[in-house]
Amino acid sequence: MKNTHVFLFMVMLMLPLPGHAQQVAYEYDASGNRISRHRVVNNRKMKAADNIQLFSAVPNPVSDILQIKYEDESGFSGEYRYSMQSVYGETAMTGASSTAVCRIDVSGLPQGFYILHIIYKEEEQSIKIIKK
Repeated sequence: MKNTHVFLFMVMLMLPLPGHAQQVAYEYDASGNRISRHRVVNNRKMKAADNIQLFSAVPNPVSDILQIKYEDESGFSGEYRYSMQSVYGETAMTGASSTAVCRIDVSGLPQGFYILHIIYKEEEQSIKIIKK
C-alpha cells in the first residue's frame, strides 16, 4: 500500500498542473556546450509580475476540515470558485465562497492526493492537497 502512495506522489510531482504551460530551457557555455537544463512553468492565467500566491489551504495534509484563505483579507471582494480533483482528473468536490476564509469538509473523501483549483476574478491558482 505504501508503494502505491509513493508512486502516486511521484506521478503527481511529474504531472503539470492544469492551466500551466511547461517548457524546457537550456543554458550553454561560451563554447556552445550545454551546461544545464531547467524546467520552466508558466501559468497562462497569471500575469508575469503576479507570481504571488493569492490563496492558502491549511492544514495540509488534511483529515477533516480544509480552510481556504485569501491572503489579503482586507482586499477581498466578490466570490471565488473552487474544485478538488483527484490525480486521475476526477472532480471530487466543487463549491464557491463569498468570504475571504472558507472551511470545507473533506472527511468524506478517500485518502490520497488532490489538486485544489481556485478561480477568483481573472486569477487561477492550483494547490496540491494531501488527504490523510
